[in-house]
Amino acid sequence: MKDKPWIEESDSLRNTYGLLNKSELDNFLNLLRKWGAINKSSIEMDIEKVELLDFFDRNNEYCHFSLFEKICSMMANSEHLYWIPTCDGEQSFLDDYDPPMIAKTMPKIEVLKNVSSSFMQLVNGGYMLFDSEERFFGIIIDGYYMLVFIKKEFLDSELLKFTENWKHIDENLDSILKKDLLSRV
Repeated sequence: MKDKPWIEESDSLRNTYGLLNKSELDNFLNLLRKWGAINKSSIEMDIEKVELLDFFDRNNEYCHFSLFEKICSMMANSEHLYWIPTCDGEQSFLDDYDPPMIAKTMPKIEVLKNVSSSFMQLVNGGYMLFDSEERFFGIIIDGYYMLVFIKKEFLDSELLKFTENWKHIDENLDSILKKDLLSRV
């Protein structure tokens, strides 16, 4: 564990850390394993999922990712979003910090701005989000790309258009950025 508190007084997510009790933490770790976000050779992903992609939209001051807006609208107010820094299977967000670097928030659009200005974002330039009902998880990379992996059964016509954004990647992104983005999938 770090020997100093890691949460800065000015961290916009300060009040969302340390909220998970032992049972919720165990459930969250199972959620990570289920989606394959922690590399365990013995775990096989058995989820039929669809990959969605969204781009940062400077022109939308209300919500910079319309995909995030859509997934928040499909969640009930009693549900939660869990946020962690992007991880490489080392679980450093869990093992290195006390309380663990897991933010628990309501599914509100305003939360996205808080996360993007928090210490979690500064750790390595990206973060992941999971919904408490296990329908999807997402990755926001460098603040400009949002990948969402959603269970096929929850894909509706509103979300379907975000599958088309992969064509924009093929047509417009230079090969180095494209390789980097696809390697994170």
